[in-house]
This record gives sequence, C-alpha cells and structure tokens, in this order.
Amino acid sequence: MMQRGLVCLFCVTIALAAFSTRGSSAQEITAEVGSDVAISLEAEDEVRVIIALWEPEAIVENERLTSNTTAEVSDIQTAVIEDLSPSEFSVLHQYASISALTGIINSKSTLNSLARHPYVRMIDLDTSGRGGLEIDTGGLLSTSVEIIGGSDWHELNIKGSGTTVAVIDTGVDPNHDALAGKVEHEACFFESSSQEATCPDGSDHQVGTGAAVDDHGHGTAVTGIAASSGANAPAGVAPGTGIVALKALNSQNRFWISDVLSAVDYLHSNPDIHVDVINMSFGTDRLFEEGCNSSTSWNWALHSSFSALRTRGVIAVASSMNDGSTTEMASPACLSSVVSVGATNMNDNNSLVDYTNRNDDLDVVAPGVGIETTFIGNSTGIFGGTSAAAPHVSGCALLMREVGDLTAEQLQQWLTHSDEVVEDPEVERVFPHLECFNPELLDGPLLVEEVNDFELALGDSTVEIDLKSVFLAPQDTDPVFSVESSNPLVAEGTVTNETLVIEALGLGTANFVLDASSTVGTTQTSFTVDVPKLRVDLSYNFGDASVASSYRLVGLPGQVDMDLAETLTGVPGSRWRAFRETGLEAEDGESSDAYLEEYDGSDAFRFAPGRGYWVLSRDAWKVDQNIDAVVRSEDGLSTVPLQDGWNILSNPLDASVDWVSTLNLPANDGLSEGLWEWDGAWQSADTLRSARTGKAYYLYNDGELEELTLQHPTLAGNDEQGDLVAEIQGERLELQIIAEMRGADSHQRLETARLALGFTAGDAVMQRLPPAHFAEVQLAARSSVQHAPLGRLLETVPETGEGLSFDLELTGVAAGDATYLYAEDLAVFKDQEIVLVNNSTGARHDLSAYSSEDPIRIRIKEGHLTNDNDGEDMLSMQLLIGDQDFVDTAAGRPDALAFGAVYPNPSDGEVTVEVAVPERMEIRVELFNVLGQQLGLIQSGELAPGVHEFGWDGRVTSGAEAASGVYLLLLTGPDGHQDTARLTRVR
Repeated sequence: MMQRGLVCLFCVTIALAAFSTRGSSAQEITAEVGSDVAISLEAEDEVRVIIALWEPEAIVENERLTSNTTAEVSDIQTAVIEDLSPSEFSVLHQYASISALTGIINSKSTLNSLARHPYVRMIDLDTSGRGGLEIDTGGLLSTSVEIIGGSDWHELNIKGSGTTVAVIDTGVDPNHDALAGKVEHEACFFESSSQEATCPDGSDHQVGTGAAVDDHGHGTAVTGIAASSGANAPAGVAPGTGIVALKALNSQNRFWISDVLSAVDYLHSNPDIHVDVINMSFGTDRLFEEGCNSSTSWNWALHSSFSALRTRGVIAVASSMNDGSTTEMASPACLSSVVSVGATNMNDNNSLVDYTNRNDDLDVVAPGVGIETTFIGNSTGIFGGTSAAAPHVSGCALLMREVGDLTAEQLQQWLTHSDEVVEDPEVERVFPHLECFNPELLDGPLLVEEVNDFELALGDSTVEIDLKSVFLAPQDTDPVFSVESSNPLVAEGTVTNETLVIEALGLGTANFVLDASSTVGTTQTSFTVDVPKLRVDLSYNFGDASVASSYRLVGLPGQVDMDLAETLTGVPGSRWRAFRETGLEAEDGESSDAYLEEYDGSDAFRFAPGRGYWVLSRDAWKVDQNIDAVVRSEDGLSTVPLQDGWNILSNPLDASVDWVSTLNLPANDGLSEGLWEWDGAWQSADTLRSARTGKAYYLYNDGELEELTLQHPTLAGNDEQGDLVAEIQGERLELQIIAEMRGADSHQRLETARLALGFTAGDAVMQRLPPAHFAEVQLAARSSVQHAPLGRLLETVPETGEGLSFDLELTGVAAGDATYLYAEDLAVFKDQEIVLVNNSTGARHDLSAYSSEDPIRIRIKEGHLTNDNDGEDMLSMQLLIGDQDFVDTAAGRPDALAFGAVYPNPSDGEVTVEVAVPERMEIRVELFNVLGQQLGLIQSGELAPGVHEFGWDGRVTSGAEAASGVYLLLLTGPDGHQDTARLTRVR
C-alpha cells in the first residue's frame, strides 16, 4: 500500500504554489466539501467539521511532510480563523503539526466562506468509529506468537528491547502484572468528545502518568498481544518493548476521528517521545474502497501525518475492521501510509476470517481468533477480530526493528513478504500471512534468494532486481553492492539505491557476478543473462491516404518470418495497400508503377531478413513482439539476398551500419550505388539504420551481387573505415535543392535533391534515383554527361572555365501551380554565385537570398511548360554555379530595361511582375492609379543582369486591398529610363 497515494500527495505539493500567497488566482478555487456537510446543516443548528488546509511550502519535501513545522502550520491556521468571527466558526482543536482544524459551524454562509478561503483544501464532517472486541473461545496467545514465528525470535533473546509501541485505543491497565513498568508515556484526547467522555482527571485533554487508564478493556487486550511481558498472562509478540498509551477511545469503545487526529498530531509534534510503531485496532464506521488518501479531509490529514512519521522511521499499523466487506476497509487501514491487517483462524491452513474487511489494498493477515491476552483488573480474556490481528503485526515490526535498523519502508516489505499466502474464499485473490521470523536479519550480508538466469530481448525494458530481496545486510551495517559482467557488449549491470538494473546492449550471453560486502564479510552469487532476441515495438501513423507520397518503406529486423498482413489492420486493398519491388525498370513510354506487385498473400509478402515493402494504411502499422536475431559469423558478418535492379532493403541487425563502410567490404565489391530513404520524397542516406526502427531503403543492384554483406559495427574495422569515409566525403561539395508545393493551409515537401560536385575525374559516377512510384512531383537534372533524376550526382569539375551549368526539370506540375524552391548547404560556395534561371521566362533567382521561411515562388502559367521524353509536362530551369561573369553570360543579358510578363492579369489576388535588367543597376517599380496617384512601391534596389520576378500582394501602401480597376506599373532605371505596364484588378 505504500506505493499508492503518493501521486495525490504530490498533487498537494504542486497545488501549494497557488496558495503560498493569497493572490487573485487562489481566490477562484473552491475547496472540496463533503456532500453530507450541507445536508447536516439543514437538519441541525450546528455541525462539527474537520478542515484540511493547504500545506505551507516549508513543510513539503520529497512528497512528504518534514518536522519542525509548527510555526508554518500555525500561521495558516490563524489566517483562516481570523477571517471568521467566533460566532461563525468555533475552534475545537488547532493541531500543532497537521495542517488542519476541527471546529463547529452553524450556517451555510460560514460553510461557503470556508470553502472559498484560499487556504482551505477540504471540509468534511467529523466522523465516528469503534474498536472491535470479539469474545471467542479456545486458543492461546502463545500459540499465535508461535504461528507467526515470534517464538523463534524469543529463543534468540530478541524480544523488542529498546523499541516502543504507541497504542491509540481505550487506554491501558498500567497495573496489570504483564504491563507494569512498561508504560513510558500516557496522554488522553477527548477534545471533540467532551460531552460524551472525559479523561481520567475529568478534563478533555490530559498528559502524564494516569492519563490513559483503560475504562473499557479493549486497549489493554490489544497492548497485551503486542507487548505483554508474560507475567500473569501469555507473553506478547514483543515482550521487551516499551509502551506509549494514547487514550482516544471512550468507555464505550467509540471515538471521533478528530480525537484520533489529536493523538497522531501529538506524536508528530513531539519527536522526543520515541516511537517505532503505532498500533490502531479500530476503524471508522464509514468504509472506503482503494485509494482513500484524499477521499476526505481527515483521511488526507492522517495520511500526510503518517507519511511524515514514516520519514522518521515510524510505521503505523491498523485493523481493517470486521464488517465482512470484500471491497472496502475502514480508515485508517485504507490509507496507503498505513499497514492494513486482516484476521485469520489458527487452524491448519490459517484460513481468512470471513468478517475481515478486505480489498486489493489489504497488506497482510495475522491470527485473530481465540487470542488469550491481558484484560483490565489484572486478568486475562479471550480476544478476537482484526483488532487482535493488528498487534501481532505491530509486535513483529518491533522485533525486526531490534534486529536491524530498518526504515519504515523496509519494515513494511518484511512484514508483507511471505511464502505463505491465504486465499480469499469469496474473491480470487490471496494475501500474505505474517511471517515474523527472518534469520536473514541477524547475519549478513546473507543471500536471501538466488537470482535466476534469465533472458532479455535487445531493446526491451530493463530488468530491475531489488537487492534487499537478494541479500540482507547485517545489523548496523550498510552493504556495498557490486556487479561485474563477463561481456559488457552484451549486457551491463548498474547498482543504484540498492537496485540492480540489467540492460541488454547487444546480442549474446553475459555471465554476472554479484557481490554484497560489509564489515562482516562478502557474499557472492552469480547468474547468466542471454540476449538472443530483438524487441520490436513500432507504431507508424500514415498521412492522408489519398496522397501517394504518404506511402512508407517498412521492414523488420532479425530472423523474422511473418506475413505482412499480420502487422496491419483490416482488409488489404480497402484499409491498406502494400507493394513489393520486382527490380525491373520501365521501358520507354511505360509507367514504372507497372513493375510493382501488390499484396496477394503469397510468400513474397512475408517479412524476411533484409526484405521490405511499400505500405500505406488508414490505420497505424503496429508491431510489438520479440524476434530471433539473425545469425552472424565470428567477425560479425551477415548477408541478405539481393535481386537484379531495384531492391527494397532492410537491415536485420540490431545496430545501424555506415553505408560507405558497407560498400568497402570485399564481399560487396562491384556495388557502387547510393542508398535511398523515402519520407514522401527521396533522400540520400549515409547510414543503413537497423530495422528495429521499422525503416527500409532502396538500393540498385546492377546484377553484380546476389547478396549484400553487412558487418556488425562492434566487430568492424571502424578506425580504418572511418578514415576512408572522411577521405571520400572530403572530396566533394554538396548543394541541396528542395522543391515544395504549397496550398492555402499547408505545404508539401516534394523532393530533396543533392548535387555532389567531385574534384577529380575518378569521382564522376552517376547514381540513380529510385523510381518515383509515389512521387507526385519529381526534380530531375540534365548534365553534360547524361540525364537522370537529380540524386547524388557526381559531376567532374572542368579543369578550365569559371563555373558549372545544370539543366533542371520539374515534372508532375501543371499550369496554375505555384512551386516553391530554396537551397541549403550553400556555405561551401561562398566565393561563387548560385543562380536558378526559369528558362520559360528568363527570370533569375539568387539562391543565396532565399530560405525555407522565404522561398522562391514560381507561378506556372500556360506556355511555361514543355514535354519530357515520356510526354509529361515539365518546367525547364537552369542551375548556374560560378563567378559573376560566368553566371551573367550563361543566363543571358536582356537587351534593355523593360517589364516582362505581368500575371495573372486580370487578377483578384497576388500578381507576379517580371523585370528584364540588361546590366547591374538600381531600379524602382511603383504602382499608380489612372489619376497618377502613387499607391505602392513594389521593388527598389540594385539588380544583377537578367530577368527578375517580384510579387505584389494586391494591397496598397496603407495596407488595404486595392479596389477593382485599372492600375499602372512604372519601372524606372538610373538614367531616367522608364517602362510601363497595365494591370487590371478584379474583386
């Protein structure tokens, strides 16, 4: 239960920031108010409530309260009290360390004022409860102590010496022979019950000797089970422990939860009263399901205080109570900061008592039937129920605390860990039966439990081993854990906060040696970790199924053998489509799409090592399983089959491999083509990533190889190959050109292309771009050597001349489209001009002046397009790289300064204006109406020779849209030369 509820406490920590000052934001938040508060106010003149307040920042640390917070808590309480008059709110108790108040309200207006107060978190009615007392026959306390293993401790003279139990109950008979001299402190709390009960001295609060005299018997019975010395009564579980008796239950064995809060607050705010365990053999009349920490104001207050006490090593134990519920428990047992206890019979199988309240949060069960224990009047009685089971657990915790300096969390782990479990006869679940004797607590480090050999899948979540469950430290020592792996490339282990974390790093087997050392000695154990599989956990979402570029290339790693349909949802052809690459190339005039085969359920569509597919699906592509790794040789070599022509290739290894290093493997001699990846457009790839990413690639094989050899990078000659890669990459410059199509609301990146310019003739190698099966628009280049899609094109730089010229072709576009282009990787051409020329208009664009945020816009109009060899529409462009004279000459110089085309014309939106410039000069383009009034400046500045394009967005200088009508464009040169053009605006 300790794990549950921490999230909620953390929520309080976060929310506190809003309430640390009384700002306006805090005023807008209303506290949670129990539904029965308002109902009770309608029926009664006044009601008693418990108000949970927001905790001050100073008392929240690591999700728990700290001590020394009296002043901070008091400040918040006082702020609430002072905002209400005594006639509205009568304070019954102002707790010292718990951020809460108990008081009486008499109207809904007071309730509303409290609910709106920035420091008020929750308001609930004060609630009542009871202790349980069942009269049974037969059985002995000595028998139950033996059943849980307490007698084994006693034989070793471990009886709880030096420990103290605080029993919140009806009190204790300090004159009982079995308890005499053991009571170290007494206090009584009846502030909320003053009309129903009083402390022994007649007051509602008493501290000191005689303050907790038992006037019922329940508390004495409970205390005897935990701490009886054995004089004139059976010995308790921890007969050597001391007792702090806190009386909060009256002579009728009843209580108000606000008085219980007072008792807990007393322990919390008085740390000098040493306590190891708090026993609470009582519960509220109201029952709760799992996760009750923040269900009411008083549950929150109790949980916060018990959590804080745990940081001091104090553990709280409570009975689940005796209503027979299989889904609910009473408070405080329902709190995650409390060890909840159910009752069992002392029969052969220690069966669960049917009246035990329980749910999945019940922590442990212990004997609770027929327990002979101390009773008032120096007598004994037969006691039973969950009230009798709880002090068995409390006493056991005291024995363990004497043996070892255990934290509250460690105590709870030992108390709730048992090889013996008790079945719930009504619900399919089991509960641990208390096993108190743990010899591992005595000596150590002792091996408590062997670590079994296990198997991991590479890429799976790590395995965590709680070392406290493997080794137990000797008393008063802190063990030092160390772990060593025989093969760190396969698996490594690290120790953090007494937790061993094993992580798979590669395929193979690793032997581990685990040591625990202390001043007493060293204990060692060993185990083996095998990593024979790859963990594949993929989920790919596809784009718009109506857009062909949403297809993806997919593959799987390892020794996979799986039908593609097993990884997709729905009917093929309807919910998804998939294709395999035949490797063939289209003949002239034929569509390359004809050489894809669509999914037909045959073995050709089963994932295999190195095989990939084109996939498009309306639903996600999901794979979540472990797959056997591929077999590789001692030097890390593995192979995947190749077909002639184009291949969809995946990397079945557990690691990515460098592509240039792969090409330089002797087994791959003859393969010189580039590697391509697809993300709606072709991209050149330098790395063949593992298909653990789900990714596949395109590769062209001219028939030289029947298989591709891959070498695992951990076994490759990385140093030598790394030098080779650097040498090759150092001999070329790369220019990346990106074309996009942009709509009204979005834009689509169509192609990423690279020009790689080599410096020696040996680098002049043409690398094909894969077929544009699903590319709607494709950028191609026509060089002086040959024509091919613009891929990684290695072109020899002429030994003489001042520049390079490439003819570019943009296919798949139509009149009316707007194409956007820009370039990257321009830094290497810092001493040269890079200009793109639109051959249809002569317009030239300095690529260095554009970026992805401000690309070149080319609006395609009728007459701009030509046909390529396959009859497709094509926009012809020219890429020029060189000095100014080379670019000016190659681009052509217009004869005179003049307007070119103005389009569209007429226009209801943006307009493109072309200007021909014969030489470098300052120009100015202005917009006038027919009255000669200047309405806007379209362009002003120096231009290089050539044809330039400028856009007008249809707005005048004021920012307003130009009205319908006829406008004049005026072009002015440095010598006063002018040219005009007419523009018609239609709205």
